[in-house]
Amino acid sequence: MKNFFKNSAKSIGLIVLYILVQGLVVLGVMLFYVKFVDGFWTDLVNAIDNDFASNTVNAASMAVMGRILVPSMLISDLLITIPVVLFSKKKKDKIIKKIQINKFFIIVLLSLGLNIIIDLLLNFVPSDILSSYQELMSVTDEMAFWQQMIIIGILAPIVEELLFRYAFIRPFRNYKPKLLKCSGVTVGIVLSAISFGIAHGNIVQSSYAFVLGLILGYIYTRDFNLSESILMHITINSSSLILGILKAP
Repeated sequence: MKNFFKNSAKSIGLIVLYILVQGLVVLGVMLFYVKFVDGFWTDLVNAIDNDFASNTVNAASMAVMGRILVPSMLISDLLITIPVVLFSKKKKDKIIKKIQINKFFIIVLLSLGLNIIIDLLLNFVPSDILSSYQELMSVTDEMAFWQQMIIIGILAPIVEELLFRYAFIRPFRNYKPKLLKCSGVTVGIVLSAISFGIAHGNIVQSSYAFVLGLILGYIYTRDFNLSESILMHITINSSSLILGILKAP
């Protein structure tokens, strides 16, 4: 139990650190734009005023958010990813390990199959529910394709696996719940999947993110090799971006 609370504190610390870093980076980027980019403050104020007036998020807001999003995500993800990965190499229980070649291809093929299934299921989502999802995703329209691949396809999966798989599940690795007829790892996988779904912020993404969270948690806990869940997450995100380009008119 002592180790459980100790590991929980470290995991919570990692999550809080990321939130603080991301908040400070967003604030820093906004201040930089306000100081050095002509017309940015006016665009930001007008976009917010229009949102309040129409009681909805409009294209102007999405454009402003997109300008802030690209450098903010890139900087904050790098600030978290690089130190954690480098630190893990000095520990006996490494976070990032090599993937066996047969597992590599199995994970990639499974990820591509899951992505195809998700894309097919999205066709059955009612248009009024799907519209909020599409509005949120339109923020990435301000990014060039290579920016999307680096930030959404590669960096975001690494950071999310560090937070939602490693940080959430790690405390439960040697924990044995007394009231539940399951292992502590199972509890960790379910909690991480629920948190992963909630973090995506809309009913469409939250639904399939919860299911993917369960699968990613299972993949990670088989050998406690974060490389495997990262590979699956990167494959899913990257193939989604490529699929989006192929489907674009």
